[in-house]
Amino acid sequence: MATTPNQSIGRPTASPAAGPEANRAYPTGPKNGADPVGTDATVSPKTAVKPGRVTPIAACLGVASFLVLAPAGYPLAAVLFCAGLALGLFNVALVQRSAARFAASGNPLKRRFAMSALARLALISAVAVALAVALRPQGLAVFAGLAACQLLMIFTAAVPLVRELRQAQFEVPHDK
Repeated sequence: MATTPNQSIGRPTASPAAGPEANRAYPTGPKNGADPVGTDATVSPKTAVKPGRVTPIAACLGVASFLVLAPAGYPLAAVLFCAGLALGLFNVALVQRSAARFAASGNPLKRRFAMSALARLALISAVAVALAVALRPQGLAVFAGLAACQLLMIFTAAVPLVRELRQAQFEVPHDK
């Protein structure tokens, strides 16, 4: 299914023969200054994942891993879990740097941004796989640390977003 710049993938499209009423449920642009679909929406700075917010929580997870794994006889797994957390935090810093460069460039190229993301993820994945293979079976804790950091980033971005959406829901009157 081909899409036009004003359509998103998966969004139903009406044929021109259907008339102007067919697209009413899926507007493609702002109407009276409001955009219910979100095509003009901007990301709130509150929802951005900030290393200052993620780092203390990741540190607490690292300490908890030592408190749980070291007494159980797996101190190396605790170290590798912390290494996975560190790789995840490194990823956050690189994402922020890359996004800032992309936003600041006068003529941003999506391909360049995508290649940057691919290179960053390939580097982090290569380091994680190398640690996991070299120090197996406990080396798999690197992936657990990476996964924990990813979940942490999702939650630290989602909580302010949900709060903001709830506030917006109460502030905007609904037409019914």
